Amino acid sequence: DYGRLLECVRNSYDAASAALGVKLGRLKEGYQADFASVDYTAPTPVNQNNAWGHVLDGIFNSYHPKNLWCAGQQKMSGYQVLFDEEEICRQAMKSAAALWKRIGC
Repeated sequence: DYGRLLECVRNSYDAASAALGVKLGRLKEGYQADFASVDYTAPTPVNQNNAWGHVLDGIFNSYHPKNLWCAGQQKMSGYQVLFDEEEICRQAMKSAAALWKRIGC
């Protein structure tokens, strides 16, 4: 049901906040807020009883963000990234190699 699913989502934000040492899960001052906007045309009316079904099956099932903000900076606009993807991938490869080395793999 809607209430139990919402509670699970909130609990996951609380657990991640505690593990990472930051406040997550709200668009509110003092929280680390990342935000994405997506185009979505609901095939059926949305109400309290089916809203999570629309989110999970309608939006997340074919997730394609149109605009994206991370740490207050816009990273995507109109489906186009606003940063150097190749540089990010190079940095990610270095970080992954360091992690694998650190955990002994």
